[in-house]
Amino acid sequence: FMGGQQKEDLTLEFWSHQDYQRVRQNLHSTISRGRATIGNNVVVYRDDLYCINPDIDIWCDAHRFEKYIRDARGKPSRDVRTQELWRRALALYQGDFLPGFDSLWVIEERERLRELALEAMIGSGDCAQAQADFGGVVIQYQQALKLNEFREDVHRATRAGHLPSRRHRSR
Repeated sequence: FMGGQQKEDLTLEFWSHQDYQRVRQNLHSTISRGRATIGNNVVVYRDDLYCINPDIDIWCDAHRFEKYIRDARGKPSRDVRTQELWRRALALYQGDFLPGFDSLWVIEERERLRELALEAMIGSGDCAQAQADFGGVVIQYQQALKLNEFREDVHRATRAGHLPSRRHRSR
């Protein structure tokens, strides 16, 4: 889903330690097995790139996760629709992307998705704060701190979330 990839990049990523003939065999057999598993028309070779066939409609949790976050950004925290977008995004986030893999592109994507999850947790906490759901504030901000314990702004917001603001206390 990162766009097309050249043969050379794929072979370097997965078989950089093997000789050319072996790498070529590995690439072709891997693509063949992949096509047998998911369908012959899903992975295509176009313009010297292997890619997901753009003519196929594919549902991907990571793409939907990102869409919910994009849709929630900039919307008012008091709007229950905003809270629902953050909630849907967080429901799709199941933890780190490809844990145990250490390729550079995997690490970068893992960090990017983690930052988006952090944004969704903070956004959800902000919505809870705007709706005077102080228990929800603390839960969301504490979840955010599990992803990044060094976020001082989240520590402050968590402490502030324990007590309603003066405006809410005077009611």
